Amino acid sequence: MHGGEPLRDDASIRDYNGGIGCHVASAIEEALLLPKDMAEIKNMRKNELILDNKRYLGMIIQNTFKLDEMLNACSNQLDGKRKRRVMAVQTLSKSEQDLADAKKKLQAEEEARKSAESLSEGYQKQAEEHARLLRETNAELKKT
Repeated sequence: MHGGEPLRDDASIRDYNGGIGCHVASAIEEALLLPKDMAEIKNMRKNELILDNKRYLGMIIQNTFKLDEMLNACSNQLDGKRKRRVMAVQTLSKSEQDLADAKKKLQAEEEARKSAESLSEGYQKQAEEHARLLRETNAELKKT
């Protein structure tokens, strides 16, 4: 029974276009195989049925291995991206630290330059004062 209505004689699990395909699970619960499928299986020889089952099992195992390979490939890609991201973060952190160190060095150099300029101005004023005193002394010596 499907939706309270009896199944048709030509209903098949392989029939997905007639709207029955979406309800295959409930149909299988009620009757293990549909009438058309039963007739097909009765006409098959036992050997053919075993070989078909082996072939389907082989296809399932092969697809399982393919899925496992795909999963491993995706996992490897994610690991690669994760490693690149970690390296980028480390590089950025190192660059930020280097930048901070460079700013500190620049500030120290700037302070040293200002100090040197200040000393240079002091020495310049002192030299000008000594030169003025020397001229005054020479002028007094010439007067006497």
